[in-house]
Amino acid sequence: MNGDPHNDFAPENVVERPCVCVIDEYAEGRREWAERVNDPSRLLLEFATPLSLFSELVEEPACIVMVQRAAGDGYAELLRECKRRNWTTEIVLLAANASIELAVQAMRRGAFHVYDVETVTDAELAATIHAAAATSGANRALRQRHGEFNRLMANLSSRERDVLRLVIIGMPNKQIARQLGISIRTVEDRRRNIYHKLGVDTAVQLVTLVLANDWTDWQRPQT
Repeated sequence: MNGDPHNDFAPENVVERPCVCVIDEYAEGRREWAERVNDPSRLLLEFATPLSLFSELVEEPACIVMVQRAAGDGYAELLRECKRRNWTTEIVLLAANASIELAVQAMRRGAFHVYDVETVTDAELAATIHAAAATSGANRALRQRHGEFNRLMANLSSRERDVLRLVIIGMPNKQIARQLGISIRTVEDRRRNIYHKLGVDTAVQLVTLVLANDWTDWQRPQT
């Protein structure tokens, strides 16, 4: 494996410990930064380029620390590939002679933080990596939650979705029945099916689940 693990590497470590990756084209630089950011609670891997990281790493890391020593667009390459893979990994950019323009551009593209390699302290870097890893974890949890919600929603029939849209806006069963041209008993049956399929017991739980997962289809005009 070209990515040099700073700590003992085993496949289970990737799962058990958050993974932080250091990218630096210079081997001595990689080793220096790896030593500076090393933490026994994390698995630390080193790579020469974004390409080598993506060719060798399957699991999504908790944080990527990229060292950019010369003018170039390595960070943009890294960001594009993360997006293509649907990774929510936060990226900390360490740039040589970091300018305000570079920092603004990188932050707009999605960098978690930008530091100048000559001035960043170990304490600053450690705190930032900790925060970045925590944010990445929260982002992944949110993505997984949305994915599970979407799988549950896929089980609803189109008629159950019609009822759900009206429940979300607070419409009572009698009015839903009149709106959809169905009986109150049918509305009750469909609501019961919705609750069962989405794993909720009350209307409050239902509304909370739907809105917390940004389901905007309820805003679609009724036909």
